[in-house]
Amino acid sequence: MKIACTGFVKKLTGSLGQANFILLEEMLRRGHEIDFYGWPGFNEPKELLAFPNFRYIPVPAEEIFSASFLSALPEKVRNLVAPLVNILILDKASYGILMKEVLRRNKTEGYQVLCFLGLFPPVTTQTIPIVSWVQSAPQTEWLYIHKLRSKLIQYCGLSPYLMYKLFYSIKLIGAKEQAKNSRLMICPSAWTKDRLVDYGIPCNKIYPLPHPIDTSLFTVKKNYQLKEKITFLYLGRIATRKRLDLLLDAFSLLVCERDDVYLKICGSTSGIEKGYMKLLEGLPFSEHLEYLGYLPQLEVPDLMSQADFLIQPSEGENFGSSVGEALCCGTPVILGLSNGTKDYAGNAAFVFDSYTPQSLKETMSHAISVLESHPEQLAIDARQAAEKYLSVATVTTQFEEILRKEALKEEICYR
Repeated sequence: MKIACTGFVKKLTGSLGQANFILLEEMLRRGHEIDFYGWPGFNEPKELLAFPNFRYIPVPAEEIFSASFLSALPEKVRNLVAPLVNILILDKASYGILMKEVLRRNKTEGYQVLCFLGLFPPVTTQTIPIVSWVQSAPQTEWLYIHKLRSKLIQYCGLSPYLMYKLFYSIKLIGAKEQAKNSRLMICPSAWTKDRLVDYGIPCNKIYPLPHPIDTSLFTVKKNYQLKEKITFLYLGRIATRKRLDLLLDAFSLLVCERDDVYLKICGSTSGIEKGYMKLLEGLPFSEHLEYLGYLPQLEVPDLMSQADFLIQPSEGENFGSSVGEALCCGTPVILGLSNGTKDYAGNAAFVFDSYTPQSLKETMSHAISVLESHPEQLAIDARQAAEKYLSVATVTTQFEEILRKEALKEEICYR
């Protein structure tokens, strides 16, 4: 296939950018021709230039960043104003320029499909079918920030909540329009598909497909002997929706029952939510807890392999990359009902049914009992789930099928 493409693509970044990078890398290995449109210094996957069937096409930058006046503003004002300017003006304007370049080249290239990776298309065209692989339904993050606002205000103050409310109110202005710009959508889980349908997008326009993970980068744990310490690992942002507060409350209940449990926390907060670091102060079970802060991506596999469980207490999680990576290491996972990644974890997932400390604690206790009786089988189940659902080959094959179906529809339409 001949594909035009844009979006968030970057090697060794973890999460979305890395997933999109290895997806395109595998598509190129399979012989597809890809023209990637982007802005130098922003989305520029130079490593893919090693493939003769890949071209990086820079979009004219001088027209896009005409709002250079932002650089003259004080930093605090700029940080507040820039996202709003991007949403209301620059996104549509910049991608409008990108689209003109795609359509101009399409006259000679004859693209079969135009892919937006990681975002809803701010613009559309009837000339080429647009397939977008979105991260979530519009406003998902805000729904949970609003639901959990009392926690956010308790630890971070009222200002962050009001800033989020303003930001997402403005973002909503263009969200419904952008959601209509795709001929077809791919989303990372069935949970996300349900949210998109709730938002009004037709069910037959949406395909759930997980982000790919290079399973070869992760070694399955070989030692199945139980250790003196049973270690839970929290890995990710410390933010409202991620529910570290819930985990700490549940873990305090578990420590009252067992003296052999430990919790490692790896992650950091954004500037606006630094107040959440108060959660780690004055804990009565501090000898059972270790805070590691941020770790480089290359150090993550070893950390996951050493843990007995990865625990992700998030609400509204479309796809947890750290969950997928833990499965690759043979590490079972503990998740909530609104975590879309549970569909890809098979028998290695322990799902708590309500977002309460007691429910999460009971699930952690149950997971320990299964680990104590079947440690080797749990590791095997985790790795098998990763290979079945998340491997690069599996996901890329499904991605190819989706693109071919959509391209074929377009060919039939023009006959």
